[in-house]
Amino acid sequence: MSDGGARAPGGGIALAQALEAAGVMAYCLDLATGTLAWSGAPACDGVAPLPLALDDLLDQVAPADRVTVARSFALADAQGGSFDLEYALACNPGEEIRLRDRGRVDGGGARRCRIGVMSLLSARHGSPSIMGFDDLTGFSNRGSFLSRLGRYLDGEPDGATLGLLTIAVGSLGVVNETYGVIGGDRMVAAVAARIHGVLDGRLEIGRLAGNRFAVLVPGGDSEALAQLAERIINTVRGTVLAEVGIAMVASVSIGGTVLACGCASIEDALAHGKEALRRARRRGHEGYAEFRPSPAHLERVRRQAQTAVTVMEALRDDRIELAFQPIVRVADRSVAFYEALVRLRQRDGAVIPAGDFVPFAERSGLVHMIDRRTLELAAETLKARHDVELSINVSARSLEDEGWSTILERFGREAPKAVVRLAIELTESAAIEEMEEASRILGIARALGCRILLDDFGGGYLTPRHLRQLSVDLVKIDGSYIRNLASDPSNSLSVASMVALAAAYDIPTVAEQVETAADAETCRGLGVKYLQGYLFGRPGPLPPA
Repeated sequence: MSDGGARAPGGGIALAQALEAAGVMAYCLDLATGTLAWSGAPACDGVAPLPLALDDLLDQVAPADRVTVARSFALADAQGGSFDLEYALACNPGEEIRLRDRGRVDGGGARRCRIGVMSLLSARHGSPSIMGFDDLTGFSNRGSFLSRLGRYLDGEPDGATLGLLTIAVGSLGVVNETYGVIGGDRMVAAVAARIHGVLDGRLEIGRLAGNRFAVLVPGGDSEALAQLAERIINTVRGTVLAEVGIAMVASVSIGGTVLACGCASIEDALAHGKEALRRARRRGHEGYAEFRPSPAHLERVRRQAQTAVTVMEALRDDRIELAFQPIVRVADRSVAFYEALVRLRQRDGAVIPAGDFVPFAERSGLVHMIDRRTLELAAETLKARHDVELSINVSARSLEDEGWSTILERFGREAPKAVVRLAIELTESAAIEEMEEASRILGIARALGCRILLDDFGGGYLTPRHLRQLSVDLVKIDGSYIRNLASDPSNSLSVASMVALAAAYDIPTVAEQVETAADAETCRGLGVKYLQGYLFGRPGPLPPA
């Protein structure tokens, strides 16, 4: 790549010379206009001029890396964070090099920019691994394997099949905790050697992640994949890795899928392989499962991918909003506080409720970013409205997110009188699944003066011991028990038992989805203290102060 692009504004000749001497290039991307400015050494020869727009740069990223790179950049742009990527860039025709791209997003409003530094990995390391191989196993690395996968899918005649096995090494987390990362690496290498022995160099195999491999089986059908998977499982099974200093029995789970060349994409292949592996793990230790995508599944995957893009764009463009639904006291129907519900405003002004995008965001790994933005918006509202108390929802994923807890702690430092008017809601299932992390996050919130609410109470997950451990201030009874409560004796018995359980620990209750006066009166008679539902107000803007 020749240095044919614009120089970074204000970079200066001395800075450009220093970057060139170090063999790196710096760049600045104006997020408002999408234009790029460069300074320093060319990353590779053969492409002139340097791309001056983001779209042009993404066009030069190798197809196997393009989705990952675009998604990583979008996440950084949306949350104003840093990034550290490795990806292949097309140079001369038929040639690719791997770059490391590090940087962060700075500024605000119209002055937001992404600044970064690119370095040529092959020039820096001079290692065979940069040419497409994983140092630990000797298999193809992720980028090289996905490039090969893409060439198979695009290069074979339409209708030809390509089998894909996705292999996960079991118990690696336990090994890492017991023997450290080095022990985990030794186990991965030992399992890789056994897999290689089965394949005998005849099939393409790559390391996709720390404990995950994938194998390409050209022309493979369901029977061939099942037979190969069985051979791999049997070869790895029962092998005690004492020879590498680990008293641990190795095992693998394997998912298989058959891809149609000319139709499937790299993204399809990875998604199908992931789903096959998920199903294999559900079958237990050393399981194998094949995934055959149905039209309904393909539509769900397509919708999930589109929703993920919609969410990332909304985060980037500040189109995530809050709608407020009142929660009233049963005694006099006065407003006690509001639940802040997340909404996504589309570019045409249409508003999407949480139920239509949050589940997809959870499956796409984006829900923690929504939770962060929700917390930021709630903090801004509480600082501006001293007469309002709010509750916000937090997902199980965000219970492990240091970024979310950092935002909460910063809010507490900046506005200690406002943070005490915030309540944190988590679902009963999330509290159980992430009990340790939930206790940690809730401890931080409680120390700041926040109240803790347990949402969707009644799923049967919680025991009295859990209620004591979480020290919640309020429980919200799941709306499925409240709808038609006045005419359903079984629901009345269920609600009465939940109210009694909460009352035993001096915890008041909220009834969700109250839509009729009869249901509201029944709730009052059963001892419920607060009511929420369309009968008292739909989610919308806050009323004037």
